[in-house]
Amino acid sequence: AEGGDSGGRFFILPVGEDTSITQDFNGTGEVDNSRGGTYVIVQSYYDNTVINYSLQGEAQPLVTLNRGESMVIAHTHQNDTISSSKKVQVVLFGSGGLVYDTRFFNIPDTEQSGNDYWVPTFPSNTNGNLTIRFHIFALTDTHLTVASASGVAPAWNGRFIPALTSEVTFTTAGAVPLHIYGRAGERFIVLVSVDSANSAYDWGYVPKDSTNYVNSYFIPYAPGGLGHYYDMQLFVIPLYDGTTIYVDYDQDGTA
Repeated sequence: AEGGDSGGRFFILPVGEDTSITQDFNGTGEVDNSRGGTYVIVQSYYDNTVINYSLQGEAQPLVTLNRGESMVIAHTHQNDTISSSKKVQVVLFGSGGLVYDTRFFNIPDTEQSGNDYWVPTFPSNTNGNLTIRFHIFALTDTHLTVASASGVAPAWNGRFIPALTSEVTFTTAGAVPLHIYGRAGERFIVLVSVDSANSAYDWGYVPKDSTNYVNSYFIPYAPGGLGHYYDMQLFVIPLYDGTTIYVDYDQDGTA
């Protein structure tokens, strides 16, 4: 879903250099004590797109982008805002300051947030368990429930998160899929940091709200996978029992 005419035009950053508890976005490097940081890239889909953004509540000079052009906003904070006259995409690049310690998140606009997310597992059979950290940003007051096949997680049955705050304390070892949901009318965004306990290697991704799910996807890269944690693997989580997954490896229209 594109969010209608207003979709892709207003963004609230769910994390930033001031996000507490985790150092995923502003940690300290091991060797030279250099710090990581959070940067945002805004790219325009159309010519003459005016970008209006605020950093820590302070409005910044307007920027005009043409189709395909992008701009970088350095050292962003949680709740910084970006709005545009036409559709854009916003990606957030976060670093904890260590070697390869970076994450890349495609930030959904407020129209594409939701209250029902299914998060696939991220297993590793050669690197042990991976620490998975969930950055959950509430756009509205939210009563959050986190559940797996074994039931609701302790202390996460309708847990209250005030609007415009980020909850980052929930972690798993990545062994089981999760269902993260709120109540009707509530809206929040989920960012996932993979292997956040490892000081060197990290990944990040953004689950989609279930209202944006479809039954056909094109993968823009060629994932390898020989059972190693460092291969790029695909993980699929169905919403319904009896779901059959078809894969067309050579794009000939036959699974």
